[in-house]
Amino acid sequence: MSKKRRERWAQEEELAEEVTINLQAELAQAVSRGNFQQAKLGHVKFDDDELPSVRRMINYLYKLDYSDECEPQSPSSGDEEAAGDQGTSSTNPAESSALAVNASMYAFADKYQIPGLKVLSKQKFCRTVPVEWNNESFSHVVRVVYEDTMQKDRGLRDLVARVAKDNIQALRGRGEFKSVLSEVHDFTLDLLNLSVDD
Repeated sequence: MSKKRRERWAQEEELAEEVTINLQAELAQAVSRGNFQQAKLGHVKFDDDELPSVRRMINYLYKLDYSDECEPQSPSSGDEEAAGDQGTSSTNPAESSALAVNASMYAFADKYQIPGLKVLSKQKFCRTVPVEWNNESFSHVVRVVYEDTMQKDRGLRDLVARVAKDNIQALRGRGEFKSVLSEVHDFTLDLLNLSVDD
């Protein structure tokens, strides 16, 4: 990987850690109403979030939209030597498909209580699920939906369970889907309930 490219990724990662949001933005307003450290400081840090999600959130706050096109990820130190200068980067499941991007943005919007972004990401998810359910990112999407959102939030859970039920013959032979069935118990229960109800 070229020195220039490494420097650019380092700058972008630093930016993600230091991003500040104007207090007029929805997110900052919600935080400023509570008794949070961010309210006292007047800014929000996104240390634990993926840079593409932070970028999309900022785009949403300024443009009321975001791109669900996948972004290349910065290579980890171990992947850097393997990638060489060929421009390849490590894969991030959250960036593997538009469906995965929209599921991640839904969870991001839920985490930071941005209702408009949550509505938009659900609309985009609903548009992409009919054409993207049949790829390996679907198992990642199930995990995001069931592990990164509140249990009572049925926004994407019902949809994901319905898609899995309707396409169970194609999904059941996949190793990654079998792993999801054995590890994501709420999803498995929803899928079972749908199968019994129909």
